[in-house]
Amino acid sequence: MSIGDRLRQLREGAELTQPEMAAIVGTSKQYVGRLEKGHNQTPSGLFLEGWARHFRVNLRWLTTGEGPRELAPPLASHVSRPDPLIIVETLDFLERAFGALGKRFSLRDDADLFADAYEWIAEDDRPVDSRNLVDFSQWREKRTSNRGDDEQKGRPAGKAAAANRRRAAG
Repeated sequence: MSIGDRLRQLREGAELTQPEMAAIVGTSKQYVGRLEKGHNQTPSGLFLEGWARHFRVNLRWLTTGEGPRELAPPLASHVSRPDPLIIVETLDFLERAFGALGKRFSLRDDADLFADAYEWIAEDDRPVDSRNLVDFSQWREKRTSNRGDDEQKGRPAGKAAAANRRRAAG
């Protein structure tokens, strides 16, 4: 089974069209079609990482067919390693957004903002270039509100929001 076969399997299993599959990583429908047909034998590593993260599959399985397909669930006591691709996407997003406001983004000065933007980008499946500060601000405001509600009800911040996301997902 080729990379293209595995990508088609993931796409069809999720009932996605080729344009929807392309939008996940910000490429074209034609690129996805060529991959699935085996015409492009060396797909971009960034695209493969994006699809692996989106479908929650092992990158090694996606690229080689070896190893387990599904990712092992993270250990509750283990702090997960930040995804380098999301770090870069987050930094690019904030630099563009600040630049549009005539300001310069500083990771040292705005580490908390960066952490929130990282979480937002990691949760949101849209291509980064289709996102904007208004969407991020609304997400951040809602998240801050949920934290306040949790703390007023005696729960650790974020627990209710995480429970709501789990209920909505499944």
